[in-house]
Amino acid sequence: MNELRKSHKDRIDADIPPSTYHQLATAALQASCSWIESLAKFITDTYLEYAHASFGKEKAWHVATRLALKLISVVAKPRKSVWASFSNLGTHQLIRTVFLPVLKSLDEMDKITSRGLGNSQAVSGELVKYIAQSIDFQSIQRMSEDTVNSKRNYDNLTKELKDAVKKADIASNKIDQFKTHSEKLSKRVKVIEDKS
Repeated sequence: MNELRKSHKDRIDADIPPSTYHQLATAALQASCSWIESLAKFITDTYLEYAHASFGKEKAWHVATRLALKLISVVAKPRKSVWASFSNLGTHQLIRTVFLPVLKSLDEMDKITSRGLGNSQAVSGELVKYIAQSIDFQSIQRMSEDTVNSKRNYDNLTKELKDAVKKADIASNKIDQFKTHSEKLSKRVKVIEDKS
């Protein structure tokens, strides 16, 4: 990545004199390289997460690449409309035609990166599609039943916990009463001993 960044930076320095355009090109290069690094990390992290979550290596790789492709398509969307017009344009027209979509793509990269690649709407939507395609109706039915059973178990445990708290409060009150009676008994015994 450092070689790519350096070679492109050298090309920018050679072709564009110091100016606002030079600063803009350098910033675009930095944003693009950061995006690529973030995307590579996202792919690795996603693959490892799903591989360790009993998906298996093949399915984990399938999910990771599917999500990465979705992110790439979201970022590339502003530039797709200009691809067909390249052959008919001169250099200056080409630069003007490509410039705005590139800025839009950079903005999209920034939005996705600021939220975290895994938290983007594109990834969430793609995961929902994947789950919908991968899970059959019986699995959904089982999950629904498990949810109902879990809720029932939770309610029972909550009730048992409340009962246990009540019993602990009662036991605590009885201990306090025992201490009071014990102190009174100790005083009486002392009074009787003093009389004897």
